[in-house]
Amino acid sequence: MLKYLTAFVTGQGNAAAGDSYFTGFISSSYAPVIFMLVFLVLTAFVVISGVDKGIEKYSRILMPIL
Repeated sequence: MLKYLTAFVTGQGNAAAGDSYFTGFISSSYAPVIFMLVFLVLTAFVVISGVDKGIEKYSRILMPIL
């Protein structure tokens, strides 16, 4: 999901809509690992922040966006 979000934010939306975009991403050596690490760091930050300051705060922001 982060890869597609990055693609649309950087203006590569048409390329991301293509059939071979996902295949090219998952067959890459480093890109899936980098995006996984970014996701894990963001998730760890929210969890470490705790329930009140982490999960509740970010869910108020992220749920309407979803």
